[in-house]
Amino acid sequence: MKLAGRQSTTPVEHPRSYLFTATRHAAIDFTDRQRREWLRRVDFESVDEASLADNSAERMEMQRDLAKLAVYLNALPAPCRQAFVMNKLQGYSHPEIASSLGVSVSMVEKHIVRALLHCREFLRRDEEF
Repeated sequence: MKLAGRQSTTPVEHPRSYLFTATRHAAIDFTDRQRREWLRRVDFESVDEASLADNSAERMEMQRDLAKLAVYLNALPAPCRQAFVMNKLQGYSHPEIASSLGVSVSMVEKHIVRALLHCREFLRRDEEF
């Protein structure tokens, strides 16, 4: 739908590449939105011994995924981890994060890319086992 509503007057020189890139970005955005919505549904404040004792398959999978995410992110330097969490999980923009951390927007982008690459590498390794 975004492609159909494209307002640019500049012609697309390589429509096939443009379509694949736009589709890939839309899929990434969709996945990010789904992940953020899932994390917003998790009530971290209400986690107690009783809820941890719940042995449902869904609860166990959620706990496993949260533990993996925590391990992946804890291996990163604090500013990198904080920028990633603020952007991907809390929804802050790059300029907001830069202001909060006292760094440039460019540095925030570098932190987030580093965190994404780091997590992707860990996930790739995890899938091999």
